[in-house]
Amino acid sequence: MERQQETQAAAGQRRFIKDRIPRGLWVRVILYGLAGHLFAAFLLLLFQLGE
Repeated sequence: MERQQETQAAAGQRRFIKDRIPRGLWVRVILYGLAGHLFAAFLLLLFQLGE
């Protein structure tokens, strides 16, 4: 009975890890989002200065 509980706990833990988005992907999403916003702000600044 104890062995079955251990395997269920391990399977549950594996499922939790499998369902999570990798940390490296989160970092890239945040960096690309930040870079995109900075680029958009720079373009807006250029348009404002060009008027």
